[in-house]
Amino acid sequence: MSGLDVTEGGGAGRGSGGRQGDRPFLRVFFRCANQYLRVYRTVDGTGYRAICPLCRKRMNFIVGPGGTSERFFEVSC
Repeated sequence: MSGLDVTEGGGAGRGSGGRQGDRPFLRVFFRCANQYLRVYRTVDGTGYRAICPLCRKRMNFIVGPGGTSERFFEVSC
């Protein structure tokens, strides 16, 4: 499983209600599936886990200092 550090902060990427409430999320584009997925932060708050809907490649985004504040990512699978 691959990983990438993500920095949390500000209001960017927050949900606007619904089932997930105000849990932060990332938008991840999986090239092989040609699809964007909304990936919510894990319950323990340590990261985000995305799985390609076509090839099942897993991508782990870890929340931590020194990371990026980007909310959109593209994964080659």
